[in-house]
Parts: sequence; structure tokens; C-alpha cells
Amino acid sequence: MTFLQFALNNIKRNARSYAAYMLSSSFSVMIFFSFAMFIFHPDVEKGYMVQTAKSGMLVAEYIIFFFSFFFIFYSISTFLKMRNKEFGVLMIHGMSKRQLNSLIFTENVLIGLFSILVGIGVGLIFGKLFFMLSGYAMGLKSLSMYIPWTAMILTIAAFMIMFVIVSFMTVLFVKSSEVIGLLKGSQKPKPEPKASLKLSILSAMTIGAGYYMAAIATMRTVAIFMLPVAFIVIVGTYFLFSQLSVYLLKMLKKNTSFYYKRTNMITLSSLVYRMKDNARMFFGVTIVTTVAFCAVGTVVSFTGTKKIEVLNAFPFAFQLTEYEGSDQKQKFESDLDKENVTYNKVETETKILPVTGASKKQAGFIKESIYNKAAKAVGYKTVSLKKGESAWIQSSYEATLDKKLPKSISIENGQTFTLKKPIDKSVYTQNVSASYSNYVIPDSDYSRLTTNQTNSITGYIVKDWEQTDSINEEKYNKKGKVELISRAEVFHMVKQMYNIMLFVGLFIGVVFYLSSVSFLYFRLFSDLEGDRKFYDAVSKIGLTDKEIKKVSSFQIGLLFFVPFVVAAIHTSVAYTALQEFFQASILGPSMLVIGCFFGVHTLYFLIIRSRYLAQLRGLSTFPE
Repeated sequence: MTFLQFALNNIKRNARSYAAYMLSSSFSVMIFFSFAMFIFHPDVEKGYMVQTAKSGMLVAEYIIFFFSFFFIFYSISTFLKMRNKEFGVLMIHGMSKRQLNSLIFTENVLIGLFSILVGIGVGLIFGKLFFMLSGYAMGLKSLSMYIPWTAMILTIAAFMIMFVIVSFMTVLFVKSSEVIGLLKGSQKPKPEPKASLKLSILSAMTIGAGYYMAAIATMRTVAIFMLPVAFIVIVGTYFLFSQLSVYLLKMLKKNTSFYYKRTNMITLSSLVYRMKDNARMFFGVTIVTTVAFCAVGTVVSFTGTKKIEVLNAFPFAFQLTEYEGSDQKQKFESDLDKENVTYNKVETETKILPVTGASKKQAGFIKESIYNKAAKAVGYKTVSLKKGESAWIQSSYEATLDKKLPKSISIENGQTFTLKKPIDKSVYTQNVSASYSNYVIPDSDYSRLTTNQTNSITGYIVKDWEQTDSINEEKYNKKGKVELISRAEVFHMVKQMYNIMLFVGLFIGVVFYLSSVSFLYFRLFSDLEGDRKFYDAVSKIGLTDKEIKKVSSFQIGLLFFVPFVVAAIHTSVAYTALQEFFQASILGPSMLVIGCFFGVHTLYFLIIRSRYLAQLRGLSTFPE
């Protein structure tokens, strides 16, 4: 038998342990390769949306690659700890430390090569489906399949470098050169877990403080609070698993009436050790799962609220602004009639005059009665002004320019208007190219204004406005003369952008989630041999098969659902803060996402529990 054959046989013998690891690695390779196929596709046309999609996929490539590195590093270190006893036996039979390191390196590289080949193979098989989905998300025609040599070379090179680096680093995990130390492996006596009361209190305080800051965050403060809240919640989560959970379990053990009831003694005694041993794993899984929930939930939520956002930003289905006299209005309405578009319109005249005291040198003045007519037409609040008063129609980007609003504005060599509270929900969509801000003034004041520059704004109300995207803005726009804003065109562009975000975010979230449940799988089966000996021992003192299954199922359930529940709570708190920041209701759709994840997680738990109990039963000798 050659050294290479020996390494291959070792992988086959440990196939059960390596299965989830290779599956997760292959899935990461497949997603990386699929995104690379799109980025390097020869038929991908240039354009803003396509370039945005390519940029999003490129960012996803970096995220998947770096996350995969840490995932593989953690996974390999876990497997090596499981095999310490095996390594000790090999060294007894004459294997040197150098040969052992070569064996570990060879095995890791072989597993990495297998994962890369499987990932690329599956990516090629489902490549056409991926192109169909990406094309649908981006509003493109379905891309044709091609031989992605560049994507293949990039994927193979990136992940082979990763696996080689990890393979070099993992040999450090076999630290003990003493054969006896390897033979004992994880079966060395463990000291009783200890927990600090101070650190337990610190955990509760930091998480509570983080939740409180997230709850009181406003649209202006949420960006400031985001990093500090994330940091203190992460710190609190670590101590939650390493200190607070152990402390509470030890306190529970002191309750003799509960501790000595049925199988609670066995469950709690084992659970204290499990919580302490798995603290870092619980912490890592919780953080990774929280990131997955937030990524997918936020994108899905915004995808669901995009129509409301567009309706708020564009009250009219079409808004036609004429800066000079032209025939574009008649041409536009004629085209609407040709397209059988039924509409109602509201016409507004705007007088443009030079002003002082405002952010811009010119201002557009709108008659109060006309503005209120337009406001009623779209269901907005009307304004009520006294003589000499004015209300500024605030646009989203102008709000960032005027940090401190003036108390009044004055027309050069003319009247002064006292400014009331700005109209923050404007009837009119502010034209970005406009060199003036709009103000509403009383009818009596408006009639006294004289100017040579008068613009008009016509708003069109259309019932089935989503079907009017065939009317192109560019056809009517003439720089400096006419500007048309189409709600349908903006909506479809926004929809396309969110679909790209959803498409990329969903795959990243799935990679993160699959990795987190793989961590749980690794940890569970790494303890299988120790659990077998434990349940063999307790079966000899009278514990029945049914009771052993109950205790085992409870412990597996905690292993799977404690990080999930903590991550769900973290995510729910994060969503409440994000709602303030984005001024949109995202909690409902986000809870639906968590619910879907919970359903998948429960199914995964039932499958793994069944496999684990079967393995435990096959290895153990506890009675029927």
C-alpha cells in the first residue's frame, strides 16, 4: 500500500465525519463558481443594472471565500481532535511526527480537491438554471450556457490555495508529541466547569444594554449605535454561553427537588460539561446564524416594501415639468391616448424669482389653492397659510443640505415670507436638475408676484400605472426645457435592483446557514464515541432505552436550538432598529424568513437526531 492509498483509505474510513464538511465545502465552491460564470459570461451586456449585478456578485465572491476559509479551518481542527487516538496508534506502530504531518496534509488536500471537483461539477450541471434565475432577477434574457474556462481556473486556483494554506496550518493542531497524550485524546478527565458570577452578570448587562440601545434608536442615531451595539451584544453572547449558561445550570443543580427528579440528574450533569465545552461553538454558530438571518430577512423585507417606497417618493404616475414653452405636453398626452392609458391630471403653475435667505439663489412659488388641489388628488395633507407665510416643499436630498432652516426668505427687491414647518411629504417629486426650491404661498400673495419665468408641473394619476413602463422618459426629456418622471420606470428599476440584492443575499445567507448547521453536525459526531461510553455506563445502572433516547434527544435539541433561538432574538432586535433607519415596516416579512429557517432547521434536526441515535445504538450495548 502506498502512502497516497493509505491517506485515501483514511478518508473512506472517516466518511461519516467528513460528509457534512465536504457537502458544505462543495456548496461554497458551487456558489463561488456560479457567480464567477456570470461575471465572466461573454454575453453579459454593459449597462448600469448589469454592472451593479456583477459588482454584487463580486462582493459575494469575496465574502464566500473568506468565510469558507474560516469554516474549513474550524472544521479540520475539529476532525483532527476526533482522531487523536488514531494518530497515537499510528505513532506506536512507528510513524514519525513528520510522516504524520504529511498524512494530515495529504488528506486535507485530497478532500479539498474532491470538494472543488464536486462543486464545479454541480455548478456546471445546474449552470443553465442559475443563468435563468439570475436573468429573471435582473430582467435580462436567459443567458446561454458556455464553457467557463476563466471561472473554472479562478475557482480551482482560489480554493486550492485555500486548502493548501489550511492544510499547512492544521498540522499545528496535533501539538502533543507524546504518544500517551494522543491515545488519551478527548477522553482525558475534565475538570468540573466553573463559571464567574461577575462575568455572568456582565453578559446579561451587555446584552440588555445592546437591546435597549437598539430599541431607542431613531433614524438619525441608528447608524451611530450600529457598531457599538453589535460589539457589546457579541461580547455578551460569548459570556452568555461560556459563563451565564453554566452558572444557571449549576444553580439549577442545587435545586434538589428538581435535580433528583427522574433523569434530570444525568441530563444536567452532562449538560454542564457540554455547555462549557461547546461555548465557542455555540457563540460562533449564533453569530453566523444571526448574520444569515439579517442578510436574507432584510433583503426580503425591502423587496416587499419597495412598491410603498416608490409610491411615497412618486405621488403621480407621471410628472411632466416644462421649464419653457414647448409642445411635449401635447405629444405626451397624445401617446397616452394611443396606449389606451386612462388618466386624470392636475396642472400647477410655478413662478420663478430670485431670493435671498434660501439654499438656492432662485425659488419656485406655487399657489396654495393649486397645491391643495394636487394634495387632495393623491391623498396627502393640505396646507393652511396666512398672508406673508410660506411652506417649503422639502425633497429628500435637499433635507441634507439645509441643516438649519432660515426663519424667512425674501424676494430680491420685494416681499419677505415667514417660513412655516416644511412639507416633508411633497406632492411633487423634486427634479434633480432643477436649480430652484419650491415654496407654497397664499393665493393673494401669489397674484402679486410678477416674473418673466413661469414653469408648469403637470401630475398624471393613472390607476394601472405599473403597466405603463413602455412609455420611456428619454423620449420626452429635453435638457433645460422638459423633464418627465415616470413612476413605473423607476419602480421597475428599483424592483430589478432589489431582485439583484435578493438573489445575491439569498445565496450568501444560505452559505452562512449551511455552514452554521454543519458546525453543529461536526460537534455532535465528534462527541459520539464519548457519548457511547457514557450511555453504556448509565444503562448498567438501570436507565432504559426509552430514557436514554429522551436524554439524548433533549441534549441534541439544546445543541441545535439554543444558538438558533438566541440568533432569532438578536435578529428581531436588529430588525426593530433597522425599521427606524429605513422608515419601513420590515418586522413581519423578516419574521416570516426566520419562520422558514426554523422549519428547515427542525427538519435538519430530526434527520440528524435519527442518524445520531442509530449510530449510538449501533455502537452501544444498552438494553432494548
